[in-house]
Amino acid sequence: PKKVTLDFISKGHVHFLADTQLEKNIEISDERSGNNKGTVTIHGIVYEDPKTFNDMPVKFIANKTNTNPTPTYNITIKPGWTQQLSVDTEAMGWNGVAQSSPVGFSIPNVTGGTHVEGGDWTLLTFKGKMTENYASPGSENQGFAEEPLMEFTVKGGVEANGNDGLSIKETNTPFGDFKTVFDFANKRLVGSLTKKSTPPPLTLPGININEGAVEFCGDPAGFYVAGGFKTFVTIPFIQGDYNLGFMLGSYTNGGRLKSEVWPLVTRFKDPLVYSECYPNYINWQLKGFYFTLDRILFNVKEDYDFVVAGGGVKAYASVGADIFANFSGKATAGMSAIMKFYLEAYLNAITGTSIEGSLDAQSLFSCYVSGNEFILALMLDLSVHAKIDQWPVGTVFDKTVHGHLGGSTNSGLSFSLGGGGGNRTTNCPTFK
Repeated sequence: PKKVTLDFISKGHVHFLADTQLEKNIEISDERSGNNKGTVTIHGIVYEDPKTFNDMPVKFIANKTNTNPTPTYNITIKPGWTQQLSVDTEAMGWNGVAQSSPVGFSIPNVTGGTHVEGGDWTLLTFKGKMTENYASPGSENQGFAEEPLMEFTVKGGVEANGNDGLSIKETNTPFGDFKTVFDFANKRLVGSLTKKSTPPPLTLPGININEGAVEFCGDPAGFYVAGGFKTFVTIPFIQGDYNLGFMLGSYTNGGRLKSEVWPLVTRFKDPLVYSECYPNYINWQLKGFYFTLDRILFNVKEDYDFVVAGGGVKAYASVGADIFANFSGKATAGMSAIMKFYLEAYLNAITGTSIEGSLDAQSLFSCYVSGNEFILALMLDLSVHAKIDQWPVGTVFDKTVHGHLGGSTNSGLSFSLGGGGGNRTTNCPTFK
């Protein structure tokens, strides 16, 4: 026969329809060479009813071999076909020409199909590099940062998947560089706005943003908006350099919160006033908001040379504050403040005498309100160190005194004084 009529439905409401507009739509090869016992090929199209994707020209191929008496059945998309994704195209047969469009997206040289497996058809899939359609020459490269390899599966609706996610090209805006990525594997949409460190700063009322980024995310674990910035506040009396960070939302993916979000929020935070009290308190499950800021009050290092003696002084002071509210279970709100002060001095004389000393102080204050419960906690650490060396005798005096004052409304007040360096880590208050 030259022409057959064939219309059947496979999985996902996908129809195969033989192209009866062709003068000949069937090819039969009964050549029995090697293992092959013959092939039947029918030209047609695949479509879905109701329509969710544009019709595609395909070949229906039935093949039988000596080693496998049960025929194999495959449907493959016509080579070189361009599949439009964003605009409807008219139904066309095997000899139809792919329609172009000045808008939307398409997949040139799309590949894919379906086959019989275990006595039933598999789902129809098609894939390729998704490209942007262009209204005019020279308007290329306006959308994707890189053309993503996309795979579409027809399940009575079209499900998309991309191996590396779908990344929209970074766009320069007055507020910074904007970028959006959709991660198909994790069903996650992430957008970011980045202010790079290159001048000039982003100038807003009362504040200049020198560097930083803000990110929003939505996925099955919830959503969040988070950011971290290095700024300069221009308001009189509090003018100076500040490091800011924040996050808000409802997000239960603790692994991502710990590995991606928290480093963004604390990216510019001074390490000496850094703590993980808040994320540990909420067990890395965000259901509220968190705001942090810190400022280096001074950081000075000076060396002196007086011919017969030399010395130096190093001084450092930093303060930080955190404010938060959490709405998991009982609503909880709180704030904490931390201050770090360090002073070091040394003197070397030509007589062989060397004197050095340091003062290291750290304080932490926290208060939480949870339901009808009010919790107050404080901690003060102080270390004083002095050392004297005399040549050729060696060290004649080396002493460190450490004091600790701490307590909360739960545990009461405690005080200790003794030698040694003490615990120089930032202690988080203990709550019920």
